[in-house]
Amino acid sequence: MRRSVRVLSGLLVLVALGGCDGAAGSSAEKGGGTLTLATAVDINSFAPADSRDAHYVQFYQPVYDSLIRIAPDGSYQPMLATAWQYDAARTDLRLTLRGGVSFTDGTPFDGNAVKANLEAVAQGTGTSAPAFASIKDITISGKTGVDLHLSRPDPGLIRQLGLPGGMMASPRVIGTEALRTTPVGTGPYTLDAKATTRTVQYTYIKNPKYWDAGAYPYDRIVLKPILDGTARLNAIRSGQVDGGIGDATTIATAKGAGLKVLQSPGPGFQGLFLRPGRQDRARAGRRAGTAGDQLRDRPEGHPRHALGRQGHADRPGVQPEVERLGRRTERRVRL
Repeated sequence: MRRSVRVLSGLLVLVALGGCDGAAGSSAEKGGGTLTLATAVDINSFAPADSRDAHYVQFYQPVYDSLIRIAPDGSYQPMLATAWQYDAARTDLRLTLRGGVSFTDGTPFDGNAVKANLEAVAQGTGTSAPAFASIKDITISGKTGVDLHLSRPDPGLIRQLGLPGGMMASPRVIGTEALRTTPVGTGPYTLDAKATTRTVQYTYIKNPKYWDAGAYPYDRIVLKPILDGTARLNAIRSGQVDGGIGDATTIATAKGAGLKVLQSPGPGFQGLFLRPGRQDRARAGRRAGTAGDQLRDRPEGHPRHALGRQGHADRPGVQPEVERLGRRTERRVRL
C-alpha cells in the first residue's frame, strides 16, 4: 500500500494509494524503486533558454537545479545559491553560490556558468526571457559570488530564479542543438536516452554524484505525457501510473475512486485579456460582461478573478480595463 510519495511539481496531484507497481511500493521511505507520473503536457525542449513554466517544470526538475528553490509552501530556500541579498536601492542582487558542485559532464558549477545561463535565457525563446529584462549586467565576484545589476528594482526576480529560467545547464552545451534533447545539468537525475521515447515517456535515472542525493529516494522517475484529463485519471485508477496532475473537474471522481488528492499553493491563471480598438470597444465590452458572468459562475476550485500583472489593492489581479468594460456592459444591459 502506497502511503506517500514525493512529487516533483504540480498544483493538484492525484496519487494512487494502492494497486500500483510493487517496485515503487513505499519507496518514499525505503528508497529505490520507480515513480511513474502522468503529465498534462509534453516537453518542447530541455534547453533552459527555450523552457516554459507551469506543467513543464516537472520535466526539468529531475535533471536541473535552479539557483533558488521554491518550497511547497511558496517560500524561497537555498539551492545552487545558498544566499542572496539586495543592496539598499534593490538594483544589485548578490548571489552566493554553492561550492563543490559539478555538472554531469564534469564541468564545475561556478559564476561563469550562472552568467552564461542567465544571458542565454534572456536572449532565448522561453517564458523567462522577458522576466530577465531588468538584468543589465552580470559580474563575477570571487569563487562563489555573482552580482546581478538591474536597470530597475524587480520584485519578481527572486521567484524567476526558482523557475525554469533559473535552472543551470552546463556551459559546454548552452546554445547547442543537442541540449534540446539531451539535458546536462547538476540535478538529482539524468535522462536515460535508451528508455526515453519522445511524446511517449521520459525516463530519468538517479545521479549517484548528486550533492543532496538523499533527498530523492527513487532510483528511477518516469514521466508519461497524457494530455487528456480523463485518460490521465483513468491511467492512475488502472495502475498504469502512480500519480498525475488533476484539475477541479476531476477531484470528485478521483476521491470517489479512492485516490489521494494532494494540493499545493501556487500562482495560476484563468482569465481573459482584452485589447479593444475603437470599432471593437462595444463588442469587447459585451465579451467582458460574458466572461465576468462565466467567472462568477465558475465551478468550485477555479480562480475567482481573471489574473493579470496589475490589479486593485482590494481585488488583486483584476485587470482595471476588464472591470471598467464589464461595468459599462452591465449598465447597458440594465437599460
